[in-house]
Amino acid sequence: MGEPRPGLRRVTIKDVARLAGVSVTTASVALRRSAPVSEATRRRVVEAARALGYHPNRLARTLVLRRSTLVGLLVPDIADPYFHEIVKGIESEVSRHGFSVVLCDTDRSAERQSRYVTELRELQVSAVIALGAEEYGEDGLRPLQEAGVRVVLIGGTIPGVARVRIRNDEAARLATEYLLSLGHRRIAFVAGPERNEAARARLRGYRRTLQLAGTWEPRLELPGTFDVASGYEAMYGLLASPPEGPTRERPTAVLACNDQMAIGALQAALRAGVRVPGEMAVMGIGGIPLTAQMHPALSTVGLPLREMGRVAGEYVCTTSEWPPGREILAEVGVPHAHGGPVAVSVLPIRLLPRQSTAPPMR
Repeated sequence: MGEPRPGLRRVTIKDVARLAGVSVTTASVALRRSAPVSEATRRRVVEAARALGYHPNRLARTLVLRRSTLVGLLVPDIADPYFHEIVKGIESEVSRHGFSVVLCDTDRSAERQSRYVTELRELQVSAVIALGAEEYGEDGLRPLQEAGVRVVLIGGTIPGVARVRIRNDEAARLATEYLLSLGHRRIAFVAGPERNEAARARLRGYRRTLQLAGTWEPRLELPGTFDVASGYEAMYGLLASPPEGPTRERPTAVLACNDQMAIGALQAALRAGVRVPGEMAVMGIGGIPLTAQMHPALSTVGLPLREMGRVAGEYVCTTSEWPPGREILAEVGVPHAHGGPVAVSVLPIRLLPRQSTAPPMR
């Protein structure tokens, strides 16, 4: 590895291959980790690239592949732990295929979103993965589609756009049935924003399950906005003045539409001196890592957040054509029967019972 670095000439992959004693294809594959090579070969190529100060020429690679190696990522709020977990899955998979992510945090601003869409189009990104379809509307991503950019949604629906989704109604059903199995009959639900498709689906799953059990009480459905503060406010109001019901007793369990609101509800109960789970069971949906670190640890339904991101990343990096309406499905049980060219990936939703839930006190 003692060969001197070329003078002012840009170091190319051919230089790296020559120094490592391999073909250009092998050198390229070893650096991008896009196909298996022996560890000894990969190490030799990496050492050659480091010795020569090699940096990939992105433009040249784009010309060879006839597509950009950039993947745009539109996120409504990168600080949201739910989105954060999905992003980690996307970034890991995209990087594994030798692509790079252009992260755009829209902060739920229509103006920022529009600007990022324009910039991603100008960058000629290979694909765009958009989280939270409700943020963009049916036309917000159209400029990308018109430019031939493949667009994939994670969450929500836009007609004709590929998507990764989970059965949110099943997640709520699983949580509600678990609370019923513990003996809870009056189960309150902290709902999410009405405009959000996932929130509506989870509300349906909760409602249908209690209707089948004969214990549904509309007044136990409380408004929320997906953040910790709204979960806190919902629980605080519930404890301050219990909703009317057959016994006027407050519920023995609270299921929140997502983990963040469940965390807020848990905090409100504990600060009010309510024993959890003794006097009130609290549960969320999502499975973000913070739930396991709460005291008591928060029961939840674990959604395959990183896997959803990984699946989306895999498809944008390896699929050359995306027929309109193609869907990647993350679901409990077996996949639906779909017509037409549809990519289906079945991802598990897991019940995670922890310390915040227990049978009601007798």
